[in-house]
Amino acid sequence: MYVKSPYFQALLIALPIILLPLNRYEIGTAFLLLFFFYLLFSPKREALKNNTYKSWLILFSCVWIPSLISLPDAIDFSHSATNTFGQLRYLLAGFAIIYLISQPNIKQAFFNILGVALALVFIDNVVQMLTGNDLFGLPTYKGRLNAPWTSDGPKMGIFTALIGPVIVGYFFDTKPKLAWALTGMVVFLVLMSGQRGAWLALLTSTFIFAMSFGRNLKEHIPTISKVLASLIFLSFIAYNSFTPFQIRADKTLQALNFDSTSIQESTGRLDIWKGAFDVIKENPINGVGIRGFRYTESTGNKSRLHVHSTTLEILTEAGIIGFIGYILFFWLTYTKVFRPVSQLTHLQRFTLGSVVAAASPLSMSLAFYSSNKATVFWYITALLVSFFFAKASDKDLELKKSS
Repeated sequence: MYVKSPYFQALLIALPIILLPLNRYEIGTAFLLLFFFYLLFSPKREALKNNTYKSWLILFSCVWIPSLISLPDAIDFSHSATNTFGQLRYLLAGFAIIYLISQPNIKQAFFNILGVALALVFIDNVVQMLTGNDLFGLPTYKGRLNAPWTSDGPKMGIFTALIGPVIVGYFFDTKPKLAWALTGMVVFLVLMSGQRGAWLALLTSTFIFAMSFGRNLKEHIPTISKVLASLIFLSFIAYNSFTPFQIRADKTLQALNFDSTSIQESTGRLDIWKGAFDVIKENPINGVGIRGFRYTESTGNKSRLHVHSTTLEILTEAGIIGFIGYILFFWLTYTKVFRPVSQLTHLQRFTLGSVVAAASPLSMSLAFYSSNKATVFWYITALLVSFFFAKASDKDLELKKSS
């Protein structure tokens, strides 16, 4: 009976996200894979013929096929092949996510679970800010809030910036007052994380949300202005009251001098990018293989594990073919998403913003092909496909049945 409970099945979807701080998100993905195979060998497999799943397969293929094509010239074939074929777990897990989230009672339970999880992360970080340690005894990361993540890197901010807007979007459609409270939590967590990639991700998501209104944008300018004013006000408070935030902000603004020395001191990545360009020149068509940059002899990589630029990472490791697939992914999303904007819900708008933020050409946080960011990117993309494509596909099936 518990297995059939909406909350049990919703927890199944939420596990990869809930387990992110523990670096055990692959366990959540594994459970989704098990559900997919259960679905595949049960009478419910007929649901997989829905056009929604075809859309998911096409979008996934835009990124995965170039990864496959990069293998013949991979600098470390074994490592790149493992990563390339390992990506298929996201495809299969996505089928499970789309199937489960399409059921209203499970969808509601899923967002209730994530809403509670977001509130707990907020409380944990407030405790960490006030005491220096979170509820589990974990210290800050170089003085910046990062609870409940361990000290292996500043990840709380970027993942909150990507997942938080999706949660907020659902509650703006169902419980607006609660949504505003959750929005405040997301903004607080992202700002106080001191992670510039998280700030950029949240700004990107907000920008896409605003642009999704199209010609109706003027009607929503007052609300958007309030949000931007709140962001500016909270940033001002954080800058004047939280030293780690001030240090990161000053270091970021240093890049505005627009000279190589300032950019290098601000980002610490100019040498890496120069090295990436050298690799691209040598392997322009299909790159050096997924996650292969670390094995190159580029003077810029040194001990770095990735390029710190989504655009350069794709060009370096999957070449021009990979970049074409990347553009095709966004073009197909654009052609499917931007139907009359009056039909879009807040959830659809915010989820779209998070997908763009996760794969933005401007993104410099975490490797695009890394397991943790790839998990979140494909996870949100699967939700996007479900939220945008399911309704149209269901109508298609109804027409077929009636005819």
